[in-house]
Amino acid sequence: GAGWRYLGATMTAPLSRPTAPPAASAFHTTAACLKQVFTGTIVSNAMNKSVVCAVFRLQMHPKYQVVLKKRSKIMAHAEYDEYELGDKVLIEQTRPLSKRKAFKVLRHKDPEREAELQEMRVRIQKEREIKYEQSKAMWAEKLAKDAAELAAREQ
Repeated sequence: GAGWRYLGATMTAPLSRPTAPPAASAFHTTAACLKQVFTGTIVSNAMNKSVVCAVFRLQMHPKYQVVLKKRSKIMAHAEYDEYELGDKVLIEQTRPLSKRKAFKVLRHKDPEREAELQEMRVRIQKEREIKYEQSKAMWAEKLAKDAAELAAREQ
């Protein structure tokens, strides 16, 4: 019937939902244990701070006993837009970041390319911090100027 998926088993929805999980249940564990990690290939990087990874898996057909290659396209978060098409990456499950995005890119599979990307991330982060400090200084200057104008009008 109309069941829902829970830990790989189809179950019917319970009549009343418990407020807290039972303490000694085999199904309830810490969130850190439930994070899935996949190896995928970047198939799209057209979005800001997001990439689409193709993750392949092998599945046996239940009736014909033939191994099928299945593909899942997973949207993942890439903070610095540093990945290119065809890159092999590791993605990890995280909290939902948007409607379709609940994974983040951990790292590149190639250690040399990952070192290059790490240098680029550090450089971009420094540029962002400098830009933030400049913006903060500009607004502080503007507020001081406005306060001086207001004080001059009151006198």
